Amino acid sequence: MKYFIYTLTILCATLYFAPSAHAQLSQAVTVSCMNWTISNASEHEITLETTGLQPNKPFELWREVDNKYECAVDKTNSVVCDGAPTSNPPTSFQLKNTTKDQLVADAAGRAVITQVTSHTTQEVNHFFYAVQGIGSQSVAGSGDNQALKLSTFVPKTSSNNCTSIYWDPEGIVFDAVSLEPIIDASVTLFDSAKNIVPTRPGIINPYSTKDSGHFSFYVPDGTYFLTGQKSGYRFPLTIAEKNELSSRIPSDLYSNLYTGDPIVQINGIVEHRDIPLFPENGQSPASFLPKIADVSIHRIGSERSSNQLITGLVSHPLSRVYVYSGLKQIADTTANKYGQFSVSLNPQLFDQDRPLELIAEKIDFSASKDMNILDKIMAKKQNLRSTPVQIYPIPDYIEGYAMQSSTPAPFAKVRISIPGMNHTLFTVQADESGFVKIPSTLLPPVPFDITTSDKTGTLTTTLTTATFIQQNSDYLKNNKVNLFDASTSSQSKPDSLLVTMNLKASPTFAKPQHQATSAAKTAQSSGVPSLFVTLALLFGVAAVLGIAVYIKKKQSPQNDELYEP
Repeated sequence: MKYFIYTLTILCATLYFAPSAHAQLSQAVTVSCMNWTISNASEHEITLETTGLQPNKPFELWREVDNKYECAVDKTNSVVCDGAPTSNPPTSFQLKNTTKDQLVADAAGRAVITQVTSHTTQEVNHFFYAVQGIGSQSVAGSGDNQALKLSTFVPKTSSNNCTSIYWDPEGIVFDAVSLEPIIDASVTLFDSAKNIVPTRPGIINPYSTKDSGHFSFYVPDGTYFLTGQKSGYRFPLTIAEKNELSSRIPSDLYSNLYTGDPIVQINGIVEHRDIPLFPENGQSPASFLPKIADVSIHRIGSERSSNQLITGLVSHPLSRVYVYSGLKQIADTTANKYGQFSVSLNPQLFDQDRPLELIAEKIDFSASKDMNILDKIMAKKQNLRSTPVQIYPIPDYIEGYAMQSSTPAPFAKVRISIPGMNHTLFTVQADESGFVKIPSTLLPPVPFDITTSDKTGTLTTTLTTATFIQQNSDYLKNNKVNLFDASTSSQSKPDSLLVTMNLKASPTFAKPQHQATSAAKTAQSSGVPSLFVTLALLFGVAAVLGIAVYIKKKQSPQNDELYEP
């Protein structure tokens, strides 16, 4: 009997001193793309809107330009993002009639921000994001009951698709013979009295064109004049030259050719003018390889399936843009008259071991329309195609091993963050083998980094997702897992544990939500019945062990007598 009591005492003590299931979900962050509408083009003023936020909770406003993240400032010139630099805040991204305290989602989780100005000195796409922290939430329960409660506070990727705004330039300087944009042309803006308009926010005067030949002056209503200059070129064209040029320019290429007439802007409506320059004195017509710039990639779509959207700019208008995964072309599109392009991709076509490559092919508008096929092929091989630009797609989910020094790190903490933002989106814990799995619904719509810390917190490694894939290439190949196709996810392995914080003890980890069986649901219906079930099982195990030990002891002397001489 004493063995039974001893065994039962140990089991009950183990149950009593087990860690408490009362915990808090650590701070997590959601990133939601914001939709935009133009309210005042001359002032670069827009209205931003999004849905799916936590109701009645504050949020931050960020923008992405040229693959860099910047926080907005409010109408008092105060930054609206915790942790963002407060010295010399950028007034180029400002809330004109809103303060930081007013950035709060409504009761339906919707947010609308009016009179937002966003401009840059470069020709780039602008993306906008609402970034919202999910505050610590109390959780009580045990086992899977705790997981079910935790799941209601898990961050979700916004279903809003990430679209960019690109402010159309006020004009393009181009070669009147080759019809290609002119690099390093100088465009000067004059007022109605033909005095040079001074440089100020929104106006760089004179303006030096880049690869695309674009120029922009965002000015109040009034009358203005322009001049274009470039060594070896003449401005303005004669009337006869202008008429001849107009007859051979495609209708969707250049418009409103400018030769020196006054430009009148009324009611804030931006006036567009393209400036032709005529090569003379032996100047060869402009001709150079197209260039791709300002390339961004985002995950778009629903929680069940998502495509990836690539946006960018190409120097030459109406260029054809091709997308390759490895040696295979998977998509193509045509840039608009400003060189802006976007293309939606099916991630199932990706070779996850390679980056995507983009190649632009310009149109040779000076080529004869009567060229034969062989001439066109030779021209394509010569100087129509750009140097490839690489971009890594965004994994639809994460599955593999958290590494430290090329070795799996058991029980490592894995943080997901966006480079350039001041937030950890969330943290999960790898299992005893270092394995980690993160579902699509948790991951942001933009490229992110993976930071791994060992269980002691002393070793930390930050990786791009491309490096994570490279480190796990053997596992992914052997298990036929494609991180860009959620249907290939290993169904036998559970999602990694979201980190929780216990204020009185070491961090513990909550299980992810799963579909409970009928028996499990019955046991989870109340914390008290669940405890009684556990105690009954322990009592049964202890009784069996005690009886077994007692029987063995009773038999022991009899066995000795059989072998006694």
